[in-house]
This record gives sequence, C-alpha cells and structure tokens, in this order.
Amino acid sequence: MTGKEFASAMKETAEHYRTAYMLGTWGWPVTESNIGRALSSYAGNARFEKAARETGGSGFMFDCCGLVKGILWGWQGDATKVYGGAGYAVNGVPDVNEDGLLNCCTDVSGSLDSIAEGEYLWMLGHCGVYIGDGLAVEATPAFSGGVVITAVGNIGSKSGYPTRTWEKHGKLKFIEYDEEASGVTKIKVELQEISKGSSGEQVRSLQQLLIAKGYSCGKAADDGVFGDDTHNAVVSFQKYNTACGPVDGIAGVKTWKTILG
Repeated sequence: MTGKEFASAMKETAEHYRTAYMLGTWGWPVTESNIGRALSSYAGNARFEKAARETGGSGFMFDCCGLVKGILWGWQGDATKVYGGAGYAVNGVPDVNEDGLLNCCTDVSGSLDSIAEGEYLWMLGHCGVYIGDGLAVEATPAFSGGVVITAVGNIGSKSGYPTRTWEKHGKLKFIEYDEEASGVTKIKVELQEISKGSSGEQVRSLQQLLIAKGYSCGKAADDGVFGDDTHNAVVSFQKYNTACGPVDGIAGVKTWKTILG
C-alpha cells in the first residue's frame, strides 16, 4: 500500500461509514455480540456504548490504534464479517499500541515542516494519520466521535474542522511513501516586521501559527489581514512570552522567533 492509498482509505472511512469509538476494536461491525465483547474487554467502554448503539446497527467500532491497524490489516467496511473484512496481525503489522506503532516508523520527527500523505501522527496516548492538505484522520471520542477528519494544528487551523496538535510523525515501515510528495504547504517566514494594517501571506502565516498555539484571530481566522483581532492575538502572545520584547502588538523579529520556537 502506498502512502496516498493509505491516506485515501483513511479518508474514505471517515467520510463514508458510520463509526463509533470503542477501546480494543479495529473496525468491528456494531452488533450486540461485538458491543458485549468490547464491554467485557474494557470496563471503560461503558461510556462509549451509547454512541455505538446510535449508529443503528450499521456502523463500525474503532479505537485510535485500531483504525490504523485495521486499515493495514485489510479492513473493507464489510458488515457481514467479524472484523469488517480485516484480519488480525496480518500483512506484517503487529498488534501494538500507539507507542508501538511509532516504533514501527522511520524518519520520526517532531517538526511538521515536511510530511507526506499517509504518515503516522503521534501524541501521548493517541495517534492518527496525515491525509494531506493540513488534515488528518483519527478515531476519537472527542469532537463528533468515531472516525473524524481534523485539522493538524501544527500546520494551521481549517474552517469546518476541529483542530488537533501532534507531537511527532513518521513513515510506517509497512507503507511505500513517495519521497517527492510533501502534502504540506510550508509556512515561509522572512521575519519582516508586520503590524496592524499589514496584509498578505506573511500575515496569514502569523495567523496560522497563533491559531495553532491557541490564540484566536477572530472569525476571519487566517484571512491574511492584520486587523484588530490579530493585533489582540499578538498582544496576548507577547504578554505570556517575555522573549518577544515589548507588548506592542507588532510582530517583529523577536516575536517571530519566539512563535516559531
């Protein structure tokens, strides 16, 4: 499976299937038997039972690692098969947790300056897969629950998607990646001073970085216009990061270097 194929399978699962989050599952069809099995395996699943039942018996259950492994194990969305068409620990993919999957990766990095479609995304206790265009697919009880598409906060927020910021990414050894494909438009910053009234791609980059760190730039978000909301976001960032220098709402070199880490 190529990285693009893996990303496509993840996206299709999020967009075309009814799903629910349930610990210990990797695409199990929602049946009374499978719900009972999940509940008996993990006591914590009781809090997810209602959401699973709300799929109306036509959905599938995943946890975060189970989504990644299920696709790699051959999950096909087949409700007539016990694991939705997946095998167990097949195709050379072991049954491991999110840390174990990270250990199955090469080129592991904490920087998302360059990332290919289908790369593994990791944070403490959770995982997902990058699908390109600043988006990821993950199985989570958060947001709308189940398998969802989220914006990668390290790259920037996206209208219509909840945002998740990840700690590491890497290339799964079970996937063939196109080394020339990137899937991310890198944020290019020249460190020039910008302030209220400025506009353009540098402002957009600043807004994306602020939003990724939890500083709202208002309803306009990353529109590339340095208005009052962006000014206030810069001021808030400067107040809590003394390395920026004066709290003046101006994104000068010190503020750029601080926000870029």
